[in-house]
Amino acid sequence: MLYNGAMPYKNPEDKKAWRLRNKERLDAESKAFRDSHREEIRANDRDRYHSMSDEQVAVKREQGKDWRENNRGKFNQCVADHYQRNSEAIKAYKSQYRKDHAEEILAYKATYRAMRAGATLGNAAEIREIYRKAQEEPKIRCYLCGDLIPMGDRHVDHITPLSKGGEHRPSNLAVACKTCNLKKSAKLPAELGLLL
Repeated sequence: MLYNGAMPYKNPEDKKAWRLRNKERLDAESKAFRDSHREEIRANDRDRYHSMSDEQVAVKREQGKDWRENNRGKFNQCVADHYQRNSEAIKAYKSQYRKDHAEEILAYKATYRAMRAGATLGNAAEIREIYRKAQEEPKIRCYLCGDLIPMGDRHVDHITPLSKGGEHRPSNLAVACKTCNLKKSAKLPAELGLLL
């Protein structure tokens, strides 16, 4: 439990000396308090943050940035310690996040690849919808072979590959089965003998 603040000394120098002599005990009590009141402390921090003005938030962020730059080693050690203490919870959170946002992640990765290739980008919401359908729709047929594609074997393919000047637009995206998409690779439909 945290020390209640009533110190046996009134002189500031005596208080400082007393704190130094009892540092380990005070640190242990403070840590025990923080551990047993973790959610309450977080809620108070959130409330305090949300009650701050935009200027105060900007100042706090700048102070945090300055502190991280001036204490890079200490900051890195704090981050490493946090990950070590909470590794299982972090892994579980990331795994659940990937499951809950699978189509968004796939759409983002595809958009990033298209940007790097210099392709023209289409409407992001429409592109995400194509990826969502590929993940969730019960019956989808491969645009190349026409077979129903089971869940987990669906790929969103650029009909005209990005490497051959294709655009990252809904009109150039179609759902293909894993086998057909891997066979097609970076070929044009005409090179496969398909007239789409």
